[in-house]
Amino acid sequence: MEKAPKLRVTTLLRELRRRGYAGGYTILRGYVNQVRPKPVSRPAVRVEHLPGRQAQADWSPYRTALAGDDKPSEWGCVLSYSKFSYRHFRLDERQPTVFREIARSLESFQGVPDEIVFDSMSGIVDRWEINEPVLNIRAIDFAAYYGFTLHIAPRGQGQYKGIVEHIFLDTENQLLDGAPTFGSLEELNAACARWTHEQNRRIHATTKRRPIDLLALERPLLEPLPAKPYDTRDLAYRIPDGYGRVHFDGNRYTVPPSYVGRMVYVRADDERVEVFDGQATRIAEHERQPRGADVDVTAVAHRVVRKRVSYDILLGRFAEWGDEAHAYAQELKRRKRYGRAQLVAILELQRTYRADDILAAICHAKTFGAYDAQQLMRILELRATPRTLEDQLA
Repeated sequence: MEKAPKLRVTTLLRELRRRGYAGGYTILRGYVNQVRPKPVSRPAVRVEHLPGRQAQADWSPYRTALAGDDKPSEWGCVLSYSKFSYRHFRLDERQPTVFREIARSLESFQGVPDEIVFDSMSGIVDRWEINEPVLNIRAIDFAAYYGFTLHIAPRGQGQYKGIVEHIFLDTENQLLDGAPTFGSLEELNAACARWTHEQNRRIHATTKRRPIDLLALERPLLEPLPAKPYDTRDLAYRIPDGYGRVHFDGNRYTVPPSYVGRMVYVRADDERVEVFDGQATRIAEHERQPRGADVDVTAVAHRVVRKRVSYDILLGRFAEWGDEAHAYAQELKRRKRYGRAQLVAILELQRTYRADDILAAICHAKTFGAYDAQQLMRILELRATPRTLEDQLA
């Protein structure tokens, strides 16, 4: 066993039986456990961190229940020297959310460390190639804007970010002890903010100092924050549906009916959703609803669009594509009992195909008398290339 300490008992049993061993597996396993060399555990090496040098950040795998079905994740970011931490719960871990939480963490520190350590976090790392992380291009831009280095922890080394992992244990064992249910995300974050405030003013077990006091020593060595925070707003293309609504983040926001079937641009932060036309003119603004709430948000000026959009608007949209498209839409309206829904369905094909390809398919369909949205879709599937996933207007 000294030469092969990892030899499996089943392998050893098979070999011994070939040599005449008549005993059973259980007896052999007990003997092997006695004589197998015990692995030598290496003592943990404490790493001394210089002030202003490093922070560590991550999402916690721990989940706590809200009154509904939402399962929020905890964001944590901690300065490795002072152990001063920022924590916040969110309902998603998308890249804009990651950027917002990093920015708020740095604001709580009132400065920027030389580097921030991450694991293979979505939005920071796109993939790995030959054991090297390929960083997301926007994450690089974000880090360069604030002036910190993206330090990616090696895969499979859980203790590499031990400082931030430790604060999640504190959250689980103290703030969330007993798995309490909070009435809302706001209630949970209010409790988290009070608790984090207290944690930063308690004696830390490792440093024997209060994080808030060590932060006062560390802060002069942090780089200053930029004059303006990085723009972390969500950006997206959308095609308003037949009721004049933009589908975004699991909710529906109204726009003026004249924009049905026309490409618009959405910009959203945590509080607001703004919609712009092709000339960057804002055409709608709404209070942002929780992600996935399945809510219809209707502005007072848009209440007329609770009804289906008129044929005149739809035909006008096809007229913008030229005489062929306009004539096709008019003939489809004449032939189809539910022509309005058909025209809306054709306009919504822009989510998957480029307008030029749709126009070419219309001309082809017109030649064969195919005045039907499904037939037009089949033509596109055969003759056109869908947008890339990055370009699709979901």
